[in-house]
Amino acid sequence: MFTYGDDRVSAVVLAYSREKILPDLIEALRNQSRKPDEIIVINQGSNPVIASWLARQNDLTVIVQENLGSAGGFCRGIEESIQRGHGWTWIFDDDAIPGLTALEELANCPYFKRQQTAFLGSRIIDRNGRTYMSPGGSDSTAWYGTVLEDKCVEAVDGCWLGLLVNTRAVYEAGLPVAEFFLWDEDREFISRLARHGKGYCVLTSVITHFQDDNFDAFGKDFIKIAYYARNHVARAKLVPSSFMVRILRVTREVFRLSLRVLKGEWPLRVFPWILKGAFLFSPRIRYVDQNAVSGAINAARGLMNR
Repeated sequence: MFTYGDDRVSAVVLAYSREKILPDLIEALRNQSRKPDEIIVINQGSNPVIASWLARQNDLTVIVQENLGSAGGFCRGIEESIQRGHGWTWIFDDDAIPGLTALEELANCPYFKRQQTAFLGSRIIDRNGRTYMSPGGSDSTAWYGTVLEDKCVEAVDGCWLGLLVNTRAVYEAGLPVAEFFLWDEDREFISRLARHGKGYCVLTSVITHFQDDNFDAFGKDFIKIAYYARNHVARAKLVPSSFMVRILRVTREVFRLSLRVLKGEWPLRVFPWILKGAFLFSPRIRYVDQNAVSGAINAARGLMNR
């Protein structure tokens, strides 16, 4: 049964197409100074090289499913982690590698055992050592008086890379919205966690993101822009507020994103996706059944103790 203070940590890795980086990521997880209690790999790709390599690993829990995007993959991974009795889930895409003390730094930070902590994040650097994409705070000056002592910055935003999520917070805030598929699902989930607790970026925990130097978030990929536009508008409907406030929030996002189409930044065919996010796409937040999970874990422990 999960109780506050449970420090069991699973690492959840979403595997899709990066067969060159994935083995290095798994090896870095195996060699952590504070080792994760389990490594769970969600394989969503059709890459035979990755499938063959995973089949030869004896210390991994491998789950194969169709490609449900990063949203569906991490939703499944977090739920599996909770059902397997872990108090924390450490999340990785297959293009980032943690420093060998990354998990130890997270677990040793003063907020790891605090009940109100919903998530912890690491400082993310690119392959050249430049800090970017790290969890950020709503008040850029709030941490000035404490950062030298705790080496942490309070955060309300972030991305999937190296996110350490508290099971208690997921019970309260719900799972990632799998229907988003990709784009903006991580920020929606993290902002939801932040509404149910505290989040922190632990500056001494470092993760290297092996993104291409010439990476363009959207480029000319229409489907990425379309998913982002739809999801970003739909996000506005998921923030708890009065009906009128939600209407105003959705209207603002529709107007703001439509301007990008009118200015020629996005193709005209993105506009129906903006409207879809406002009127036709209303995903629901799904919650983990805490009683069912606790019962299953207790039953498993009973069998082990016989």
